[in-house]
Amino acid sequence: MTGACFHSWKNAGLPATRYSIEYEAMRVEGNDFFGTVTFPVAESHASFIVGGWGGTLVGISSIDDLDASENTTRGNAYFENNRWHKVRIEVRDEDLLAWINGKLFVNTSIKGRRLGLRTGDIEKCAPFGFASYATQSRIRHVLIRRL
Repeated sequence: MTGACFHSWKNAGLPATRYSIEYEAMRVEGNDFFGTVTFPVAESHASFIVGGWGGTLVGISSIDDLDASENTTRGNAYFENNRWHKVRIEVRDEDLLAWINGKLFVNTSIKGRRLGLRTGDIEKCAPFGFASYATQSRIRHVLIRRL
């Protein structure tokens, strides 16, 4: 796994709720997750998985201790290598939403649910960071906005 982390999220005065993240991700080569972002959600963190489990899995890890492959946010998409994919995530007080290339993949309530990170190297991306696994990838045009 390879990643990049912005450790100064809180010191920079960035929010933990009511904000959006926009970025573009490209998998150059490989066949696993490539545009995964870890981000704050209130007092915890979560990751939006893009292209996991062999290249097609999309979803939030983790909700109620269930990975993206096991919870209700699980989806699948085809990601062509060497193509930019636009990602947008909205962290609201009671909901998480996520789109890829304008298609809604995640629309889930987080009210009363336990969010956290999968145990392992992804924890090194908190509070905000990008990761890829068994792939070469690129990230560009990262934008954080208050909602």
